[in-house]
Amino acid sequence: MNEQIAVLAYGVWEIKDMVRQLTGLEPVRWAPPMKKPEFGCVVGWGLKPTSSRARRLAKKSDKNYIAMEDGFIRSIIPGPNEIPVSLVVDHTGVYYDANDISDLEKLIIENASSSDFLKLRRSRDGMRLLRDNKISKYNHAPFMSPRKWGCNPRLAVAGCWS
Repeated sequence: MNEQIAVLAYGVWEIKDMVRQLTGLEPVRWAPPMKKPEFGCVVGWGLKPTSSRARRLAKKSDKNYIAMEDGFIRSIIPGPNEIPVSLVVDHTGVYYDANDISDLEKLIIENASSSDFLKLRRSRDGMRLLRDNKISKYNHAPFMSPRKWGCNPRLAVAGCWS
């Protein structure tokens, strides 16, 4: 297998050191007609329209497409000038796409019946810590309670949380 990962998008190329660290592969810039290096897989930014070229290249080359996305704690102020605090690397899909399975969903399914109570407790404690400190992907937005949104905080429906 080739140890290089093709990067088409400028934004992903800007964080090539993170791509290298998270994938263990050497990023190479794919910029036809000038550069067409050898590669073992292709990376793109999730399922955004800007990643369509990367997904097409992966399919045409019969290589795997790896999706990168902002992690669940993005940055203090999201945007191109802010370095991400966390990134998700997904070899299967993207966590926000309900049409297909993702690495996160596979992990949840595989561990759903886990009897490892310490792991389950750690997960619950982590979720509570994020919730209690109001930490999210978009930390720059003002906090608005479920009631202010017109939601019953006891209902688990879109846009409402407890």
